[in-house]
Amino acid sequence: KDLADRAVSYANKKMMFFRENNLTIGGVQIPGHFTVKINDPLNYSEVLVPRGWPTAYTKKAFGDEYKNIGNQETDGHGLMMIGNYRVWKSMGKPKDWVEKNWVYINEACEWILWCFEHPKLSFATKGLLYAESEGGMQEYTLYCNAPCYLGLLCYAEMAEAIGKHDEAKAWKETADFMKKGIEGYMLKNNKWSFSIGFLHDPVISMLTDLYGFDRDDIPQQDW
Repeated sequence: KDLADRAVSYANKKMMFFRENNLTIGGVQIPGHFTVKINDPLNYSEVLVPRGWPTAYTKKAFGDEYKNIGNQETDGHGLMMIGNYRVWKSMGKPKDWVEKNWVYINEACEWILWCFEHPKLSFATKGLLYAESEGGMQEYTLYCNAPCYLGLLCYAEMAEAIGKHDEAKAWKETADFMKKGIEGYMLKNNKWSFSIGFLHDPVISMLTDLYGFDRDDIPQQDW
């Protein structure tokens, strides 16, 4: 548990790179977010893109700020949120852990809300988050959106634990918005469409991270 706590603590600190360095895109402050390489946040835009990795963040589109967002590692962002939640849960859900880590918990959610508030900068649309690197490849995939949806639910529970009810409400509402977006785009005639993006289906394992292995304990019964 101590090692896991140290791991997420390290990652959370690296997440704040964008906020701490006042990086902007379109003249707007970029919130902290997890990237393809956690301890080298600009690796994607500065190293991988020149080698041919795809991106919508070009100099033509965004001027001198085009490298600033690093990349949208949307799957990794949500999975790190679930990772933080699992550490907290394994410790017995202590309030002081949430209070100590609140700046990081809030920042991770702010990034998701920011994406929906600034669609021209984030390419988010209709309850779906855009993604670059291999989990999304400039698409709106289940693999990238499901963990952020679940991550918001995780962090809303943390917020409730310390009386941050307004934040919890906003994060739950955004999660519901994402759930509707995911279903509207990827669920056709009660069947999941995996023709979109990479053919990953990790959702069952993500749900067990939150709720355990008894299907009756999982609220997303319609999934």
